[in-house]
Amino acid sequence: EALQEVRTLARERKCVLTGHARQRCVERRIMHGDVFRAMRHASDIRASDAEAGSDWTVTGADFDGDDLTAGVVISNTLLVITVF
Repeated sequence: EALQEVRTLARERKCVLTGHARQRCVERRIMHGDVFRAMRHASDIRASDAEAGSDWTVTGADFDGDDLTAGVVISNTLLVITVF
């Protein structure tokens, strides 16, 4: 199951943010730790829209308990393409 794979990769510290995702974090004042926490505790996953540039859209709670959503690609690592 994709949701479990996201959680596992994040817990194994196999989560990488692209340059685009890092820039979006700066623009949206999101700490990288919040992204990693949200992926470790992901609660929802769905296939991304075709134009999204990611395979999956994943939502989880950040350290404050707020929902954080990321577009990701699952391979040997969890590649975070963007955050919103």
